[in-house]
Amino acid sequence: MPTKLRQQWTEHRVEQLVGNLLQAGVVGATLLVFVGGVLYLKRHALEAPNYQVFRGEPAMFRTP
Repeated sequence: MPTKLRQQWTEHRVEQLVGNLLQAGVVGATLLVFVGGVLYLKRHALEAPNYQVFRGEPAMFRTP
């Protein structure tokens, strides 16, 4: 196989690939959180919180 056609997997190329993959993951996660926040606010923006009754955690979740 000629060397021109064969892909060279150098250390620098692998680092670039991993870096780009990590950047894409961060951008994807940011978009997901942003869209989720917008949808949450769209549904619950006008709701008034009810602080009259405190509902604590169930007893089974209070200790490890």
